[in-house]
Amino acid sequence: MVAPPDGMKVVPDDVERVLNEIPGVRESAVVGPVHDGQERVHAILSLEPGKSHDEIVRAANTRLEEHQKIRSASVWTGDGLPRTEGTKKLKRRELKRWAAKRDTKPRWTTRIVSARRRKRSDTTELHAERRVNRPL
Repeated sequence: MVAPPDGMKVVPDDVERVLNEIPGVRESAVVGPVHDGQERVHAILSLEPGKSHDEIVRAANTRLEEHQKIRSASVWTGDGLPRTEGTKKLKRRELKRWAAKRDTKPRWTTRIVSARRRKRSDTTELHAERRVNRPL
């Protein structure tokens, strides 16, 4: 559950369903990293090559209620979003930490971070490309 500043609750599955219906989206996760003391709807997208996350977010936001609209997005370039072994559920805490570490700012900034995935003994460090949208 994401609780944006307007007080309305956002169910991540509802936003993910809309995102996953858009052509070019392999999979998505919605988390609520805290920025300036407030949670924001943030989408983490795994996209087909050549697809723009700006277009995907714009298309999704036309189909979402105002309180559900995506305020920022990241592109995940790894093999797939992290999931649990048994049930294959998204590891939302891990994804939320990943998004928060990247200093997710409101959409009016743009930044690209390099992508790579590497293993170090038993732990896996995940790095991915991220680009935060301009205002829509």
